[in-house]
Amino acid sequence: MIGKLPSTFLTALAGLTFAAASSPAAIVVFDSPQGPPQTPAEFYTAAANGDAARLDEYLRAGVNANAPLPSPPPAPLSDAINPRNLAGLLLRQGGATPLMFAVTSRQSAAIAALLAAGANREAATRAGWRPLDIAAAQNDIAGMQQILGVQPGSDAAALRIDVSLAEQRATLSRAGITVLTTEISSGRPDKPTPPGTYVVTQKYKDWRSTLYHNASMPWFLRLSCGAVGLHAGYLPGHAASHGCMRLPPIMAKRFYDLTPLGTVVVIR
Repeated sequence: MIGKLPSTFLTALAGLTFAAASSPAAIVVFDSPQGPPQTPAEFYTAAANGDAARLDEYLRAGVNANAPLPSPPPAPLSDAINPRNLAGLLLRQGGATPLMFAVTSRQSAAIAALLAAGANREAATRAGWRPLDIAAAQNDIAGMQQILGVQPGSDAAALRIDVSLAEQRATLSRAGITVLTTEISSGRPDKPTPPGTYVVTQKYKDWRSTLYHNASMPWFLRLSCGAVGLHAGYLPGHAASHGCMRLPPIMAKRFYDLTPLGTVVVIR
């Protein structure tokens, strides 16, 4: 188990009330005027609302998909965004991009419009947040895959890893057909592996823990930009890790080689 997201990010997220995924427009209530975009505020408002049609108008009118947000933000934009939502937190951090605001909306069409126009997937706020981190913080599986460039019919879309904590086993499958399966050692009782649905967001051939004595963690598959993943390690025959899933070294490398970024991982 390792550290990844900035601690300030995790601390701030703990105190937020996020808008429901089914109501992205709740983030912003400001209605920008019709016609060509006059200020970055209008463009960012459309992004935070997930308004793909309006974003497309702006982009076709020549607005830069990476248009910098003025500092301080324009009053109409500051007034429009709920400061307790993730979009409001981005506004205060500085360095946020239109793509980051679109990711908070969870609207795939808006994200796609910005990506197609050249939005920078790797841009970071002053606190170090990137679009992928923001999607992960919302547990937006489709959003993470979109930022990672997963295409329909690709290996990342077809493959899936299922982890059974009860059976201490991980299985890589393609369209329901098993490709690989192995025993694992998941988190011990006082540091349990959290169940849920994740995405493989980073891969490292040779990683060392930033939390536990610089421990070697080869063939590491990080899940949803977080502290948990799959990697090679010692298997004592029971759950014994600090939260990650240890695999036999040979199997860890095979999982690593066959699993592309964007692959869904389900832990039960």
